[in-house]
Amino acid sequence: MNSVDEKEDAIIEILGGKKITCRARRLVAKSLWAERISFVDAMDYKLFVHSSAFRRNWGGVFTIILTVHGDNIKYFQKAIESVLIQTIGNIELILVDHGCQSGLRNLIYEYFKSDSRIKLIKFENNLCDWKVQNLVYDAVFNVINTALFCSEGDFFFFLSFDDFLSENYVEAMLRLFVENPDCVVASPAVVSINEFSDVNSKRTKDLLCSNKRNTYVSGISLATSVIQGGDNFAAPGGLFSYRTDLVLNNGGLDCMNDLSQVFKFAVLGSVGTNFNATLFWRHHDTQTNKLNAKSGALYYRVHTDWLTHIRDIYSSHSIPLAYQKDFFRYMEWKVKKDMLFNIQTSIRSGLFGSVKIIGSILNEAPKYYLLYFIASFMKNLPYVIYSCLPQIFKDWYRYYRDLLLK
Repeated sequence: MNSVDEKEDAIIEILGGKKITCRARRLVAKSLWAERISFVDAMDYKLFVHSSAFRRNWGGVFTIILTVHGDNIKYFQKAIESVLIQTIGNIELILVDHGCQSGLRNLIYEYFKSDSRIKLIKFENNLCDWKVQNLVYDAVFNVINTALFCSEGDFFFFLSFDDFLSENYVEAMLRLFVENPDCVVASPAVVSINEFSDVNSKRTKDLLCSNKRNTYVSGISLATSVIQGGDNFAAPGGLFSYRTDLVLNNGGLDCMNDLSQVFKFAVLGSVGTNFNATLFWRHHDTQTNKLNAKSGALYYRVHTDWLTHIRDIYSSHSIPLAYQKDFFRYMEWKVKKDMLFNIQTSIRSGLFGSVKIIGSILNEAPKYYLLYFIASFMKNLPYVIYSCLPQIFKDWYRYYRDLLLK
């Protein structure tokens, strides 16, 4: 351990293997994705901690992981303040700076120094450059795993820096976990907000109508509802908080988090819900999923690799075969649907997205997606040009769209 600054001897930098706790090494080493430990070990980052320990109060310690990049100070301050004012104090907050500009980077460090409950992870390089599609691959979610693997909480939540929490969030989630030992994931209500933090009333009402479930439900029944298009679940990419040991036992987080939260983790037990607590979910033009789609990210290989992993997870946990059959049929449809959406979005974003999506198709996906690209490209030309094309081109579009979505 080296002192970061002689005047700040209460702050220490953790070096080498100590950046990963013994708990994480032991549990991840037994998982199907044990290589995640060596991946994170090899990443170039620094971990800073306070020498004073946090208190373990009722219900155990709750870890919140907050990753930050870019320069949006306003969003970050809203997020971190919502964590620091929680009604229950046994919180561990892990800030991950991976590509912040100087003003935001300095602010993050000031917050870290001011509260002994905070740990700080600093990457020197920006690992969140959507223009080169870094966000598609596991590297970025292993950035989050750097925080998970050094955490000490019994439960955790990954908070995006553009979202924020109600002040009773941690207390409400802890109660769900403590009162039901079979509860493996827990969630609050979701309120949609815009870039100015104003509530989107219609979208929030739609979310409420699409999240009808009791305090505790079976994870398998929730996943089945998603597959069947039911009204039990609609949410942002990261809604659930988790039992930490459960996630570590299954290799940590992965880049398919939107799907993994339900189909990888929730299915392993019960899902807890408390609508008296709130996650404020921000919609804006620079959301990661929107930028990725515009940049020509196809996700095909990521989807297929993830499905192989899920097969192994289901086999190791004896997930019912009837459910598995429905799930893999649903995912076959969903992969096609998502691929077509990304192709169309990339084309609409202009030349950069169109060129990138062609490269993604050739490198990752079956070549029939290239035929859909051609048909979609024709469809997305300016209407004056499109209307002058032979009918056969218009028929191609409808034919390949219907064929791929069967």
